[in-house]
Amino acid sequence: MKYDIRPIEERDIDECVNMAIETFGTNHYPKEQFDSIREELMMGLQEPHWGRPNYFVCELGSGKIVGMAGYVQSWLDWDTFEFFWLSVRKGYYGKGIGKALVEYREQEIISKSAFKDDVTIMFSCTREVIKYHEKHGYGILLEKAAGKEVIMGKTFMKK
Repeated sequence: MKYDIRPIEERDIDECVNMAIETFGTNHYPKEQFDSIREELMMGLQEPHWGRPNYFVCELGSGKIVGMAGYVQSWLDWDTFEFFWLSVRKGYYGKGIGKALVEYREQEIISKSAFKDDVTIMFSCTREVIKYHEKHGYGILLEKAAGKEVIMGKTFMKK
């Protein structure tokens, strides 16, 4: 399957919001949280500055968006980053799209990390996807939401 990963564009926003709802559903997250994703995605279109989220889409050669993901530099530390919204359209699971988006974000972060020799990435997720993220080297840092969610992370050396 041929696809490209590129920065999100305004024309992608509605499709990405719908994909997030389709991927995550409302059993774990309240509907209002999905209302705010539009604002988050729009922030990613603003002029680059520290603290602004960066979003990417995975697009098939036909122009169909089949995945999206984002990250932001943390306020905690300039070499700490947070992942957002790793989402793959149903029907495209198991085709390497999620892995490609994870690796793309990691490479983007390494290229933007400025000070230390190591980089830390963290994110929140539900228990259902822990095994997936463990395959990419992430580990559980702590539990939250009465054990229904976890914070996962990984620190790795820049090359």
